Amino acid sequence: MFIFRLFFLLFFLNFFQSPLVFAKDFSVPKLTSSVVDNANFLSQTTSDRLQTVFSYLSQKGIAQIAFLSVKSLQEESIEGASIRVVEKWKLGDKEKDNGILLFFAKKERKVRIEVGQGLEGSLTDAKSSKIIRQVIVPLMKQGSPDKAILYGAYSIVESISNKTTAQQLFGNSFVPYKKKKKKKSSFMFIVFLLFFLMGGRGGFFSLFLASQLGGRSSGFGGGGFGGGGFGGGGGGFSGGGASGSW
Repeated sequence: MFIFRLFFLLFFLNFFQSPLVFAKDFSVPKLTSSVVDNANFLSQTTSDRLQTVFSYLSQKGIAQIAFLSVKSLQEESIEGASIRVVEKWKLGDKEKDNGILLFFAKKERKVRIEVGQGLEGSLTDAKSSKIIRQVIVPLMKQGSPDKAILYGAYSIVESISNKTTAQQLFGNSFVPYKKKKKKKSSFMFIVFLLFFLMGGRGGFFSLFLASQLGGRSSGFGGGGFGGGGFGGGGGGFSGGGASGSW
């Protein structure tokens, strides 16, 4: 009996010391404007700039975009937290399902683009993933969150409208960010030259060359959740978007 009680006591203590039991629920921040920067990533200039752009897009009925940064997800996944945000904030027009959330979590180093159903055709999962991989993540790794968010927002706007509109909204002097491509190594040139001199014969050498020149893919896939007026409308979200980390 004593052993049974001891075992039960140890189980009880271990259970209630579990981080899952004491984990705090993610608290959705209050919607005070289209830019809610609780993690202090943005300069005032960039914050004002984004609010101006988002306001224009909302007034024109193109999209309702909001930016949110939090210090921590409090044990919640960024996909789950993102859905809770768009539902509580009621992003997007009910008829158009045109809401978009650009969401950053500082502690977890996570980013999410949540897309309303009505915009999934223009801002696809693949495009959202590309924006995260090729624009946001590289700049975050460089320690430039202000630029990462600004250029990420530009890429989103360009995807749902067009290059001309995005350029006009962000300023004609604004130059979109482009990730620098790695230069091909001289080693590959030598390999190709040897292949040419050998007459392109088959065998192991050809297989080796093919493996070196073959296409490679990497990065994030589509997100687990996603979707579709400012604070009051409420569009539909059903799986569109992408997530990533830096």
